[in-house]
Amino acid sequence: MINFYLNSDSLEVGSELTGSCIWTPSTQKKEKSLKLIIGWRTEGRGNVDKEALYETELKPSERSYFKCNIPMAGPISYDGQLLRIIWEIAVTRRNWLGLQDTLQTQVFRVIPRS
Repeated sequence: MINFYLNSDSLEVGSELTGSCIWTPSTQKKEKSLKLIIGWRTEGRGNVDKEALYETELKPSERSYFKCNIPMAGPISYDGQLLRIIWEIAVTRRNWLGLQDTLQTQVFRVIPRS
């Protein structure tokens, strides 16, 4: 089980996302570590764009704290008909092919400065 704890689920550009994550492994799988990634990605028509701004390793049954600055240039979250810009925290693991499988995500919004 993976639990996220965030300071806010909606942040202005230029602000800081802080929080923690606890990974409690199931007894069936013997994974030694997982990776926590904070960044944004696009969904919709055209090519997928993405950028990771923060990465750290998670260890079993330990609380991992994170702090990530959201750039002033954004991008801001967007949910249109043809395109979505999604900010998220993703927990991934390497599969047997060496590729990353996403196990769980937590979405948060990035909004313009008021």
